[in-house]
Amino acid sequence: MAETEDTTQNQFELTQEIADDLAQLIKDPKPEVKKQALAILIQCSSNPDNRILFQESDVISSLVKNIGDQRFTTICLSNLINFTQDGVFQKHLIDLKSTDRIVELIKNTITEVLKDNTGKKALNGDEHLSYTQPQKLVCDLCFLLLSNMTQHEEGKAGLLQLGDENKEGYNFRILYELYLKDTIQDLTRFFSNILTNISSDIEARKYLIRPENELPEKCLKYIFHQSRAKRVAILKAFRNCMFEYENKEYVARLFSENIKFVDTVAKYLANFLYAANHLNANEKDKQFLELIMSDYDMKKDAIKFTLDKEKVSRQQELEELLTALDLFLTLTNVDFNETNPNYQQKALQNLIAYMSGLNIGQDGREKVEVMQMVY
Repeated sequence: MAETEDTTQNQFELTQEIADDLAQLIKDPKPEVKKQALAILIQCSSNPDNRILFQESDVISSLVKNIGDQRFTTICLSNLINFTQDGVFQKHLIDLKSTDRIVELIKNTITEVLKDNTGKKALNGDEHLSYTQPQKLVCDLCFLLLSNMTQHEEGKAGLLQLGDENKEGYNFRILYELYLKDTIQDLTRFFSNILTNISSDIEARKYLIRPENELPEKCLKYIFHQSRAKRVAILKAFRNCMFEYENKEYVARLFSENIKFVDTVAKYLANFLYAANHLNANEKDKQFLELIMSDYDMKKDAIKFTLDKEKVSRQQELEELLTALDLFLTLTNVDFNETNPNYQQKALQNLIAYMSGLNIGQDGREKVEVMQMVY
C-alpha cells in the first residue's frame, strides 16, 4: 500500500509554480487547453494540501466565469465543490456574489427540463418529469456547492442576502419553491442539506419563519413524504426553528386550527413507527400502535409513506426517529398554558408509552423519558 501511495505521488507532485501555471491555463481562450487544465485541476483540488497553493490566485473567479459555458459547466462546478471545503475559498466565492450565477444555472436547467416535458402529465403533478443525466448532474453539483457554502455563516447570509431591500430572500425563494415541487424532486434533492444549514442560523431562522415564507403552511406536510431525505430535512428545519419559541406570532401559526402542529407531528410519528421495519418488537406492539393511530383517525391502509426494508437500515430508522423526538423536545420551550395548542393529549401519551417499550438505545430512551414527564 505504501509503495502504491509513493508511486502515485511521484507521478504528479504539485508545486507552487505548477499551481500558478494551472491558474493561468484555465483562462486560456483555446477550449482544448482550458479543458485539459481543468481536468488536471480537479485532481489537485481534491487534496487539501494542494488547495493551499491556490489561495493567492484568482482560480475561484475563473471557475465561476466558466460555469455558464456548457462545455465546462460540470468540471468547473466539481472543482468549486472541492475548493469550498476550505473556508478561505468559500469567502472568495461569496465575495464574488456567485450565488446569483449558481441559482440562475439551476433555474435555467430546470426551465429547460420543464420545456422538454411540455404537454406531459407530469406538469400537472401526476408523474415525475423526465430529464437527461447531464441536466441532473448540473442540478446536483449546484445544490452540493450551495450546501458547502451554507455550512458557514457568510454562506447563509450570501444565499439569503439579508438586509438587501431589493434582493433579500430572492435566490432562496426560487430554490425553496422548486424544492416543494414533487415532479422535480430528483433534481432538487440536495436542497435538503441547504434547508438544514439555513435553519441552524439565528438570523436565517428569523427570516424563514416570516409569514410570507409560509414555512409550516407549505412544508409541514412533507414530513409524510416518501423521500426519507426530505422528511428528515423538514423535521430538522422545524426542530431548529422551534428555538424561535419567543416569537409568539410564529408559535400561534403552528398551533392554529389550520396547522395543528403537535397532532400533525404525532401522526407522522405513528405513521413512521408503523412503517418501520427495524424498531418494532413484535406484532402485538403493532396492534397497540393501530389503536393509537385510530385515536388520530388514521387507518393502517391509508399509510402515507412506507420504508423499504432492503434500503433503509435500522441506523437510518433510528436517526429519523431521534430527529423527530428532538423536535418534540425543543417544542417543550413553548409555554403550553399560554399558547393553548389544543392537541390530543391522551393519544400523544399513548404514543409516548408505546415508544418507551421500543429498543431505541439509551439516547432514544432518555428523550422518551423527558417526553413522558412533559407531555
